[in-house]
Amino acid sequence: MADIEKENKIRQEIESKGYKIIDEDFDIKTKLKLICPNGHERQCSYNAFKKYNCRYCSNEKKLQELILSIENKGYSFIKYPENARGIAIAECENGHIRETKIHNFSNFECNECVGKNVKKDIVFCKEVFESRGFILLEDEYKNCKTMMKYICTCGRERETSLDIIYNSKIDSCTECKGKKVSGKLAPNWRGGITAKNKLLRRNSEYKNWRKAVFKRDEYTCQCCGEVGERLRGITYLVGMIMSILDMMLIME
Repeated sequence: MADIEKENKIRQEIESKGYKIIDEDFDIKTKLKLICPNGHERQCSYNAFKKYNCRYCSNEKKLQELILSIENKGYSFIKYPENARGIAIAECENGHIRETKIHNFSNFECNECVGKNVKKDIVFCKEVFESRGFILLEDEYKNCKTMMKYICTCGRERETSLDIIYNSKIDSCTECKGKKVSGKLAPNWRGGITAKNKLLRRNSEYKNWRKAVFKRDEYTCQCCGEVGERLRGITYLVGMIMSILDMMLIME
């Protein structure tokens, strides 16, 4: 008897929201077969019915909101998408026709309006690199994904692709960028309390020098003759004295 009363309450609640029950002999412990006010068939548990709206109605609402926001940007739709993730065709304010996923209209500007649909050649590449303060060392352009050598504003030779440079706000290499937030410019700067020994070992020039010495000696200890890539640097003390002196001159 209690179950019947509970089922009647559930039935009244469902019908009060405009839903129709397809299966009249439903069981509250199983999934309900319903039709929403907009005619979409839905199958879900009672708990899911209370928590969530009809997903088809939600997607349609989301799609209408997207279409309205895109039209407010000045686009005129030629073909509307079938759903909120579908492909749409629209014309921008300047007459350029785009065919892409509807989300891209909101997230990205028209490529032709912002100048991205331009012919790319070595002259164009040099102009892009020079606009960031770089000097391009290449004489041939293959495609936007090919790695190209250039000289950074710090004077070091680096390598990157046109796609990375053109589609981002890069104006320095990774090492230069790190220096902009290191030392006194770092948010956690405490007046320079790090020991000089630690600073030396963190230095990129020291790491490159240490690696070069390992390779020069073929990863062989100059004291005992032990071979291995995981040797501690201290075992190189005898064989590296002259190199250490050279490194000190570099650091000065």
